Amino acid sequence: MIRQMRIDDLLRESEPKAVIEIPEPRYETEKIYTIPQDVWENRCQICVHKNAEENRPIPLWAVYSYQYNKIIPCRIMGISRPNDKPGECMSFAPVYGLEGICESCKYNNQFCEGFCTKEDHAPQRRVYWGGNYGGDERKRDYWGRHRFSVCDDYELHSVFKE
Repeated sequence: MIRQMRIDDLLRESEPKAVIEIPEPRYETEKIYTIPQDVWENRCQICVHKNAEENRPIPLWAVYSYQYNKIIPCRIMGISRPNDKPGECMSFAPVYGLEGICESCKYNNQFCEGFCTKEDHAPQRRVYWGGNYGGDERKRDYWGRHRFSVCDDYELHSVFKE
């Protein structure tokens, strides 16, 4: 029994990792998507849309191809708009609980007036730029401005301390 082979040993044969080749443009004037290096280093590293460990140019035809999902740097690369504002991605969505912005502050509440429950809080300063996700004027203000800002009264919410 000690040296007996199990069924799992037969079923779990280790397959060599498939190497995904970097796609080449199909014709000379094809659009190539690439994330600017300053955006990659400063925004993509803390964004939920980051998909790969390496920033590489991807031809338009390969951006939406399933077989290249593992090497495409951004999950929403086709619509992310990282070139609209230097150093910023207009589709930036920080990882949940990122410290230093109002989204992770203990006074943050998107359902109250001004989105902050602290009385007479200090003026806000914008830390990051993000997209305008539409909706009514109130929602647009929260998702596009408030959650990416910070003020001097910032305190990290207890949920994120753990």
